[in-house]
Amino acid sequence: MTLQALMSTSRTMVDAVLVARLGTDEIAAIGYGSRVVFVVMLATMGMADGGAVIIAQFRGSGDAARARRATAVTTAVTVGIALVALVVCLLWARPLVAVATEDPGSSTWARSTSGPS
Repeated sequence: MTLQALMSTSRTMVDAVLVARLGTDEIAAIGYGSRVVFVVMLATMGMADGGAVIIAQFRGSGDAARARRATAVTTAVTVGIALVALVVCLLWARPLVAVATEDPGSSTWARSTSGPS
């Protein structure tokens, strides 16, 4: 198991333990939120890993300037992916929950805690 997977699993477990006292709807929300975080992590880690290959090729060929440019582009695109995910989650939390579940309790909880959707 990689360190990233271990940290992600630990975060999910800690979330569940801390939220367990609140109720089943809140635990369901943590479970769904973990799936969203996992998808965003896959996208950003995939971009970072792909960029690392290109950066390593430039470094290996001795082209430090292109390696720096590739690092900047990789970082910008990775941060861009994360920011787009943030905006989508903030603005469209209710529709995202509606896609994930038909449970009225979870939908009611999402409506009461989410932003302007």
